[in-house]
Amino acid sequence: MNILIYGEACRYGVAFPLKEAFEELGHKVVIFDWPQYLYTINQYTLKNRILNRMLFHNIARKINRDFINTFTNNHYDLLIVIRGNHIFPTTISAAKNFIKFVVNWNSDDFFNPLNSSQYILQSFNKYDCIFTSRGHLKEEYIKRSAKRFEVLNWYYRPDMLLSNDKITNKKYIRDIVFIGSWSKRRENLLKSLENFDLKIWGAAWGRSSRSFRKKIEWNPPIYMESMMNVIASSKINVNILTKENRDTTNIRNFEIPACGAFQLSERSEAILELFEEDKEIVCFESAEEMVSKCKYYLKNESERERIRLNGYQRLIQGNHSILDRARQILKSVFN
Repeated sequence: MNILIYGEACRYGVAFPLKEAFEELGHKVVIFDWPQYLYTINQYTLKNRILNRMLFHNIARKINRDFINTFTNNHYDLLIVIRGNHIFPTTISAAKNFIKFVVNWNSDDFFNPLNSSQYILQSFNKYDCIFTSRGHLKEEYIKRSAKRFEVLNWYYRPDMLLSNDKITNKKYIRDIVFIGSWSKRRENLLKSLENFDLKIWGAAWGRSSRSFRKKIEWNPPIYMESMMNVIASSKINVNILTKENRDTTNIRNFEIPACGAFQLSERSEAILELFEEDKEIVCFESAEEMVSKCKYYLKNESERERIRLNGYQRLIQGNHSILDRARQILKSVFN
């Protein structure tokens, strides 16, 4: 088949590994790389970020114009929109005149105002299927007029597997790390670890309080091999869900064990369906429990090693790779 993906063409986004997975299954894939229209494509400065927000609608018009040209001048059997905040509802309607199946895979909650737009909300009921990791929101999404709802969980990329065998830089070795963007809630949890050997990588941590930044080392986002090295070389990988996004799992739940690393994750029922607690993953619900378990597992290396290896085995024995997700999309759409 010919498949069109609307998404980021960079290797660390969703669209690129999904493209590779479909190609491995024998399909032809094109990515419409919408971020090239953003001002931040050349330089990620405050000025350009402001321009992206101020000129959002102008950028959207250019994206929709060229996107429509892409699918009207070529033949595609399936269109997968990754999020799609800039896409007009009229563009989705137009796409359905040319492409048999038009679906959306959104890594965020559609109805979280921090990660949504008027366009994506107006397009919500026009997709043939909504794919999301948030199975607990099915009833709400259906009530909000989703034509079809399918749970498509997070994934790992095959190149991540057992990255602890690939560590090349000792500077990444830490007792505890957190990889993820800033939120006030995450800051409040992580500040309880200020007396540990903790290092943070992620976006927007400059927004954290001055006292937090003085005590805890933080760095810009990290991707691909560098991120895998950080995960694999750390004794404890703390994983905090994005409650604002109504997450019950996140991609780090899959990436950490894929790298053969130890995971200390915020607890949820969905996570405990994926991993057995205290055998394949360790969980917490409060800052106090997180601190207590960090102390315990830093002192008990053999238990930490047992859990990280069990987590890896549980992950690879399931169907959780990006290739599995590509198969699931095709099965859901065409069967």
